Amino acid sequence: MGSRKGTYKQTQIIFGTTAHELGHQSHSQFMGNIQFWQTSKAIYESWATTVEWAFTNDEYHRLGNIYGVVGAINYNHERGHQRWQKSDAQWEYSPIFIDMIDDFNQRNSGTYYGFFHSEVRISLMIE
Repeated sequence: MGSRKGTYKQTQIIFGTTAHELGHQSHSQFMGNIQFWQTSKAIYESWATTVEWAFTNDEYHRLGNIYGVVGAINYNHERGHQRWQKSDAQWEYSPIFIDMIDDFNQRNSGTYYGFFHSEVRISLMIE
């Protein structure tokens, strides 16, 4: 499963990609399909990236706590983008919504935006 040119994707990457695509679908249903496609690519990709990041982190943290696996407890999905720059090739996949949830904002050297974690999580429909 997940083979490409003889290599296999890690389970958390496959899980994350699935969550990312489901993030697009839920965003489209929430907004309406026409409005969704009129939205900037940076917004709809950043939203789906946040769903991917949040779902994957939550799942691996939960499993890590159940099975006592330190690597999973401390896991941070690659889409955390703590070193994101607009000059990146796929800059549309920004951490703008992740920055509203996590406690690190790379633009301001770690300053938290001040949104309540639970409010943003509810709007992402992950609780």
